[in-house]
Amino acid sequence: MRKYYSYAGLDICIDIDDEYMYEDDYSLKEFRVEHLEDYHLFRFDVVEEIFDSPLPLIYKDDVVKEYQLDDLSVKIIGIFKDNHSIMNIKLINNDKNHFVQIKKSLIDYYIPVHTIYKVLDSERLIASLGGIMLHSSYILHNNEAILFTAPSGTGKSTQAFLWNQYRNAVIVNGDRTGIREVNGRIVACGLPFSGSSKISK
Repeated sequence: MRKYYSYAGLDICIDIDDEYMYEDDYSLKEFRVEHLEDYHLFRFDVVEEIFDSPLPLIYKDDVVKEYQLDDLSVKIIGIFKDNHSIMNIKLINNDKNHFVQIKKSLIDYYIPVHTIYKVLDSERLIASLGGIMLHSSYILHNNEAILFTAPSGTGKSTQAFLWNQYRNAVIVNGDRTGIREVNGRIVACGLPFSGSSKISK
């Protein structure tokens, strides 16, 4: 089964066998479209084991390893501490084709939505379009975007709610904004990622 989404200039197709297909959450359903012609294809497969990549290692921390050779890149998500290695998710990127392997022991009946968010790698894809993803609350007032950016817990969402309450501003996203140049203008884009705010349009 395939599901299609469009946001911030990105067209995405998620391809998962029916038995493991997730239900759209409150955010994803806002960005669902019926069909797309040209898209980034994310093909998900559930596997018993995930194996390391033979490509050159370019980055490693306690939860991610990344490999790259020319246009081919691999990201492995798991636990990598003190010679202890557990590999749970493997993402292979080759232009607009993305192959995702998920360890079977991680899922019960279907692939969780939070796993979909984790592997979409939207920051990198938006950057490939010349844009950025900004940690910010995003409101729409008089047909103009206003963004509040600051560290977590300092009042971005509170400020957005005050604008909504006293100026009838629409809260588009409580946590993140896609920013791109479109026809010579800088535009803010809604995203299906909203942190704990659960506001995403």
